[in-house]
Amino acid sequence: MNRDPLTRSRSYADTQTRLGLPERVEGALIYPLSLLLGLFVPVIGWILAWLLGLGVFYFERNRNVRRHGLQSAFVFGTLSVVLAVVGVLKLFLGGIFVIGGMIAFGLGLLSFVVFWVMIILAVFLTVMAFMRPDYRLPYISRLIDRMI
Repeated sequence: MNRDPLTRSRSYADTQTRLGLPERVEGALIYPLSLLLGLFVPVIGWILAWLLGLGVFYFERNRNVRRHGLQSAFVFGTLSVVLAVVGVLKLFLGGIFVIGGMIAFGLGLLSFVVFWVMIILAVFLTVMAFMRPDYRLPYISRLIDRMI
């Protein structure tokens, strides 16, 4: 009798995706790739993070992988835009004469927090996508279910 709560009533046979990878592997690879594009590609990285998730959503047949692609686009695309906006605000508002230092410190702290939230989410979602291919984030899943 299978007593493992993670694999109870699930088969170990992964369905194939359009790329030929197992469903678990392809769903798990979307998150770190989106993170790397969103954080480390200068200027257009946040656009590429959205395009990776949307590309997987539009070209993949597997429903779970499509859901992970769209979830990745929403999470890392949005957080990358927030990180870029905070950086631009820090650049412009940091030059104010009297309070510029405090504003730059506060926005720098905010960008530091967003950066680590992105990394923690990428690790968490990668692990969850591999262990449970049907995993969804609580609030984003309602919006994604309407689109799929």
